[in-house]
Amino acid sequence: MIIRWKRISFFAEIRWGISGKEITLTCDKPVQRWHESALVGLLSHELSHPCVPIGRRAEERTDVDVIDRGLGVYLAAERLTTGRYLDQVTGRGKDRYLGYQSVRERLTGHETRQLDRLLDDLRIVPSSHALFSAKTIHDLAIRGENQASVGGYVFQGVSIPQESSVKLLIRGESVFLFVDDQLVGETLVDQSDCS
Repeated sequence: MIIRWKRISFFAEIRWGISGKEITLTCDKPVQRWHESALVGLLSHELSHPCVPIGRRAEERTDVDVIDRGLGVYLAAERLTTGRYLDQVTGRGKDRYLGYQSVRERLTGHETRQLDRLLDDLRIVPSSHALFSAKTIHDLAIRGENQASVGGYVFQGVSIPQESSVKLLIRGESVFLFVDDQLVGETLVDQSDCS
């Protein structure tokens, strides 16, 4: 496993080959300033990606995997840190990143008490009115050479070099993927449900 800190245009990027022998995880430099509980939540989400097939509800299933592994408290802290109180829906509801509220609902009673203690220690009061808008693409997951999931949208036949600037543009029924300001991929909003 290779872990790096660099300036990237999303919170984290994970890449792994089909063989699964090497995983590269890159986090955006400003993430280093997050409280360690939020950082653990982000890393837990990213490291669960290889356990879940890219495509069908991959982001939601990745979040559920994190919760099932007992790390939901940290995922909730990460979602509050990134201003995601409510679910972030992609592909017209076909996939979603669970927001703080949904993560909390899936926690056990013991985990909920742990979360409340953590938030009390951090002096954070959860609010549906985030201090900033969550416009940053959450993450980029790349499996093999030509399949990428960017912010919950799946692109086939796309190669994204490391340290690239990545942007999504959603217009009507289409989602356009720009890498270093060049259009490199397009999918339909409904394609996020495809494997």
